[in-house]
Amino acid sequence: MTDPALTPVKLAMPDIRLYGAVDDAMFQSCIAQFDGLMIRADPVVVQLTTFGGVADTGRRIAREIGLRSQALGRRVALVGVTTVYSAGMTIMSGFAREDRFLSPGCSLLIHERQMDANIHFVGPLSAVRLTVLAKLKEIEEGIHLQNEGFRALVAGSSVSFEEIRAMAEETTYMSAQEAFDRGLVAGLI
Repeated sequence: MTDPALTPVKLAMPDIRLYGAVDDAMFQSCIAQFDGLMIRADPVVVQLTTFGGVADTGRRIAREIGLRSQALGRRVALVGVTTVYSAGMTIMSGFAREDRFLSPGCSLLIHERQMDANIHFVGPLSAVRLTVLAKLKEIEEGIHLQNEGFRALVAGSSVSFEEIRAMAEETTYMSAQEAFDRGLVAGLI
């Protein structure tokens, strides 16, 4: 830790607590909690425990915190506690490696974005073709956003992009100790 204000005690006493599904309610809670901290100058600690949720909401939470941190010139650190699964990893990828911490025993879940869709074809073939192309573009954009998050997650670690992609394809659980040993997080608290 290069910031003397980011002590183990500070990391253990978070300013923002995010718990539960990564959804609109978590986003609203995050913003409301962060807004109450605007006048302070010390680092902000976000504690996260989640079984996952909506990946795009996870991206929004990470981006919102990043924008506020940058605009205010304040460090924001993440502490994962017990579980950081799925869309929680998307949130985690929005924090620089040196600002990520886990509690011992925390479990991470890395997997690809999920999709649940039915396509019903009705009409002329040219219209059907457009429907298929639109769905394909949606899938390609999802893969692009997923890979962007994976690249951010592994930056500065010993885990390569190809390795994290393989982990995601296989749906991989990772311990806090392994995440620390591989350099995905700055420390265990």
